[in-house]
Amino acid sequence: MNNLNIKYHILYIFILLLFINFNFILAQDKKTSLQNDKRKIEKEIELTNEMLQETRQNKKVSLHQLNILNTQIKKREELINVLRGEITEIDNEINAYNKQIAKHEQNIIYLQQGLAKLIYNAYKTRKSHDRLMYIFSAKDFNQALLRIKYLKLYGQYIKSNAEQIKVTRDNLNKTVENLKIAKEEKIQIIALQEREKEKLARDTKEKNEIVNKLKKKENQLRQTIKKKEKEAKELQDAINKLIQQEIAMSAKKTGIKPVKNSVILAPEEVALSDDFNSNKGKLPWPIEQGFISGTFGSHPHPVLPGIVIKNNGLNFTSVKGGMARAVFNGKVTAVTSIPGYNNVVMIRHGDYLSVYANLETVLVKTGDKVKTKQDIGTIYYDKDENNYVLHFELRKGTGILNPADWLLK
Repeated sequence: MNNLNIKYHILYIFILLLFINFNFILAQDKKTSLQNDKRKIEKEIELTNEMLQETRQNKKVSLHQLNILNTQIKKREELINVLRGEITEIDNEINAYNKQIAKHEQNIIYLQQGLAKLIYNAYKTRKSHDRLMYIFSAKDFNQALLRIKYLKLYGQYIKSNAEQIKVTRDNLNKTVENLKIAKEEKIQIIALQEREKEKLARDTKEKNEIVNKLKKKENQLRQTIKKKEKEAKELQDAINKLIQQEIAMSAKKTGIKPVKNSVILAPEEVALSDDFNSNKGKLPWPIEQGFISGTFGSHPHPVLPGIVIKNNGLNFTSVKGGMARAVFNGKVTAVTSIPGYNNVVMIRHGDYLSVYANLETVLVKTGDKVKTKQDIGTIYYDKDENNYVLHFELRKGTGILNPADWLLK
């Protein structure tokens, strides 16, 4: 193997290792993202588990308990999927390490072969000519200088190849050690995944038991559904009435006929509306701690077949002492009471309206300007269900929006 081939091979190995390392960095980024997701989900499961412990102290089964279990089951499934993703990434990492090890070993072999060739050539040169004789046998002074330079460079090249072998061996040892760590991490994650699967099976069994118990209360559940449907209609009527009043007042104030049932906005309100719109998908939750226990739209009842539940917003189950907070800067346009929803606060954000229902106490009044994440009231405690649930809605003009599209995931 000549010197030029050795150089090209080293360059090829270097480029290949760069490519492997680049893919490895991308994999590490994905792995870090999965680990962050795992920590977030584990924290959510910890919260639902604490809530479940509280409901279990009350021997009476309820839809609230079922909601928590459903949420916990969903989070456990998400966690198992994340763990599965972590295992896949670690497998990719192990494969990358194995490729690195193979390339390091191959590189060492080529470097050793090249170094042996160089040393052999140097030995032959030394054997056939003494260094001084080799220099003094030059035809002239310039050739002698060139021979001195050649011998010096040749020696440096041999030393450089020897150092490259040492560096490559060190890299190989580090990669082998990283491979061992990755394999151990994989074993731990697989064990965690199996434990989560066992917990998921227990949660699913408990959920089925609660559903069976609740089915025995069918008449009571149907009465509760009718009552809640009536209360939900009263809430929608109150929201619609407020919006129509605002539209009429803005039209009277400006003398401009409203377009598409929208409130006529002042320039600063238009800017606020645009700002709200630009934050779609980034708005904070209206609670600090808790989970979504009721999603937007029409859904089958969790216990009674053939019954469909409609929700014009999102329900957030919070913790004891939980506060409702504004999702964006705005102005309080109404504070009212509605049967079944207790105190209700409505905040206008330009052309958008956010609604916070089922408050125990209210910390703001009509006309107040509020800031993003400002506390606006405490969430009502339902003694029958033993829960704290905030009902949250979003409107644009008279149109009903799905809050899930607007809030931070």
